[in-house]
Amino acid sequence: MAGGPENGLRGYLLTFMIAYTRDLAMQHYVAAESFETSVAWSSVSSLCTRVRARIVDEALKQGFSKEKVWCSFRVT
Repeated sequence: MAGGPENGLRGYLLTFMIAYTRDLAMQHYVAAESFETSVAWSSVSSLCTRVRARIVDEALKQGFSKEKVWCSFRVT
């Protein structure tokens, strides 16, 4: 199936938009990261709890206050 050149161009531009969004966020002292993993549905809650705790712990080590750390999760 041919997708056409328009879809390739959109993907290419999206790559640049992500970088510019990151640069804008960093100018306002916002840091963000994402990761992908696999886990059984029965372990999702535990995983989110442990990941949040690790993020907060590492942020505190870097000098952030706990009130400035925000975590969100999207599980599909």
